[in-house]
Amino acid sequence: MISVPVTHADCLEAWSEADRIGILKNSMMGKVGSFVGIIGEWAVMRHLAALSPVRENTYEHDIHVAGKRVDVKSKRWAGKPPHDAPVNVSEYSRQDCDAYIFTHVIWGGEEKRPTEVLIAGWIKRDEFINNSTLWRRGEAKPCGWICSKDCREMPSTGLEPMSTFGGWCESERHELGWWE
Repeated sequence: MISVPVTHADCLEAWSEADRIGILKNSMMGKVGSFVGIIGEWAVMRHLAALSPVRENTYEHDIHVAGKRVDVKSKRWAGKPPHDAPVNVSEYSRQDCDAYIFTHVIWGGEEKRPTEVLIAGWIKRDEFINNSTLWRRGEAKPCGWICSKDCREMPSTGLEPMSTFGGWCESERHELGWWE
């Protein structure tokens, strides 16, 4: 996983943006969910800076990078998640994007704010749908968690490492004849 630090200034700016955005459709965490999502998007933007990503924030995707539409999915954690931490997408909000990048936003102890984002990896949207498990609202997962909404889930160990993301973008551009 890629570690990206989060500063106090990042948190203040992200909270201000979350205020402007409000509560997103199908949000499970309200305004805090918007805040966590913004922090995750910024971390991915920083990590992919060499590919000149553009933050677009449409309902369908968050970032446009190297000809790809990417939706960043972020989950809040109190401490470091396990290496196989689950990543999920609500069944009602599957966006029309090319890929998902999943992040774990880590809340620091005494600071009571995010201090780090772990970028878990990425996966093509269709591969995620085909390789994830569908959990229905009200079903109990093996860990005991009761699903509050229908969602698709897989362990983060099933994701591609971020080191392969740029190569995937370039190889697809080459196959489609997008070279300049």
